[in-house]
This record gives sequence, C-alpha cells and structure tokens, in this order.
Amino acid sequence: MPRNAFKSGFQNGKAKNPFRNHFVFSTLFCLALSFGCSSIGVKKLSSDKAYPTHRDVLGVIGSSYSNLSERTKQTLRESDLAKVYTKSPMEAARTLHEEVLLESTDNRLFALAEIHSRLALSMGKLRKPEAMGHHYLGAGYAFHFLMAHDDPVAGNGVWGPHQLVEKGSIPPQRKLQPQDIYDPRFIQACQLYNRNLSHLVREADPKTWTLKMRTEEGDITLSLNSRHPRVAISHLARLTPCDELKVEGIETHHRSYGLGVPVVLETSDKPDVPFSNLHLGQPLHAGTAFLRFPDRIADLRLGHPSPIELNDPVSEPKIKISGRTIPLETDTTTVLASTLARSGLEGLDYVGFLNASRIQ
Repeated sequence: MPRNAFKSGFQNGKAKNPFRNHFVFSTLFCLALSFGCSSIGVKKLSSDKAYPTHRDVLGVIGSSYSNLSERTKQTLRESDLAKVYTKSPMEAARTLHEEVLLESTDNRLFALAEIHSRLALSMGKLRKPEAMGHHYLGAGYAFHFLMAHDDPVAGNGVWGPHQLVEKGSIPPQRKLQPQDIYDPRFIQACQLYNRNLSHLVREADPKTWTLKMRTEEGDITLSLNSRHPRVAISHLARLTPCDELKVEGIETHHRSYGLGVPVVLETSDKPDVPFSNLHLGQPLHAGTAFLRFPDRIADLRLGHPSPIELNDPVSEPKIKISGRTIPLETDTTTVLASTLARSGLEGLDYVGFLNASRIQ
C-alpha cells in the first residue's frame, strides 16, 4: 500500500470519518442561513417599557415641587404659587389656569402642561378616570403652547385660541422669533402632547371606542372617530399604539416626527388573500391618532371635547388646523412588520424551491 494512501485513511492512529466534513459544512451553512434570514415580526412590550413614564421628557418623575423643571418653578414663583403648589398642586394649577384666561403667556401654558402631565402619572391605576383627565389637560395645554405662536409662513392671526375668551380679551399669539428655535420647550411640548394622547388612546373601550375621564368640572366622555379612508370606526376591531410594539427582523425603522400617535389599525373586514395557502388574518393599516382641542382655553375644561381622529398618514401626512399645516407623526415600519409576521410569507421561498405546487 502506498504511504500516502495509508496517511489519507488514518490520522493519528484513528480512521477518518468521510462524512465529517460534510456534517461540519452543513452545520455552518444552516447557522449562516438562520442568522442571515431572521424572522420579521413584532414583540408586545409591557406598559413600563412601552411608556417609560415620560422620563425622557420630564426627567425626574413625580409631582412634588422639587421635581418640576426650573422654568416651571420660575413661573410658579412669578405668580406667587410656589408655596401653594407645595401644599396643593391642584389648587396651584387651577389658579394658574385662571391667570392664563386673563393673560396667556408661553411660560404659563407650558407650566400647566407639565403640571397636569405629572399629576396624571402620580394618580395610579386606582384613580384612572382622574388620571385620564389630567392626561387630557396636559395634552391640551401643550397643544395650545404650540399653537400660541404666529406661523411666519401662513401670516398673522391664523390661529386664535386666546382671543375673545369669556374672562377678558387675550392678546393674539406672538410672532416666532429667531431665538425660539433654541427653546427646548417646543420639542418637549410636542412630546408631552403625544405621550398624554397615547395614554388616552390605549385606554379607549374597544366595544364602544369611548373613554371616560374626570376633571374638577365633572366627567367627560371622549370618543374616537375615523377619517381613515380604509377604516370605518364601525369595522375597527383593534387599535394598538406603535409604541407598544417592538419591531424584530427589520433594521431600518421609518418614522417621521410631528404631532399625533402612530397606531396599528385592525379591521373586521374580510382579507383579500392572494394565495390559498396563506393566512393573512384581518387587514392591518397604518394610522395616526390626533386630537383637536377647543380654540378657546376657557372651553378646555368644559366637557365638550372633539373626538380623537384616526388619520391615514400615508395619503395625508399633514393636516390643516385653522390655516396652519401640522405634520403627523407616522410609523409605517411597525405596521409592515405586523403584517409580515402574520402573512405566512416567511419561508415561502424555501417552500417554493422544495415543492412549488404548495403555493400555486
């Protein structure tokens, strides 16, 4: 026997397994395939992870005076309400609201938005109607803070939430100044509006799509209304805020910023299934929830709110409010991942390669 042949059949005194290399290659191939073709889907997040108690917006959480932002503390001191807030935040907020009706300022509007947002988070689950009322007011004051400035593009006086209120004539909104773009409260007000609205949206009763709230003036019922061309409110089966879902399997997340809460809308309509072996489930649509608040701040607490609108951010990424163009916050990636996760398309290429008749 040739010497080389002897070495090829034995190594270190042991016979070589002719299938060993094939096994190693197959294992590495399967591992590479599994890493390269990770499944696409969404993961339901807990409430704590989906809504981290506004910590990224408010910083330290809590309704005590020491936890307030320095700008809000300054506003309370200017109105001689610092000691009042320490004893009763509700009384301080009520007094500050009365001052806003007499003379509306940026500082007072933002302070009220922050105070009610903090009060909402401190209520807990046992006082949910009161918490929802504070979320509503927190979003409302943030909305008026953002709308209290004249749009330099649209012109003067296009928005009048502070004009002709019951307790005095409020000066029209001031013009935006170049230094205003450096004021972080504009971004914080957008976040406070969106976060408070997200709490209202997720607490809506799916049977009636209404929400019960409670303020000092009494109980308020907030309803949902659809402006989405493909989603009728009577056919809406489920509404899930995108913040409650974590996308898996898609690295690039397409999200545009603005006002509103991106949601995944599921209807009870029959799905249009292109293949007989695919189970797409109920149709899913991208939506953005938006709430228009009363033009007058005096009407904010009177219990006649506008319904929460469900808009189509794909066909209408911007909406008009009294002549002003407002961009909607959108999230199309979460809806896409949710649709693909339930479509049955995963592994369809391998099924077609091994048995094409199964997808015909």
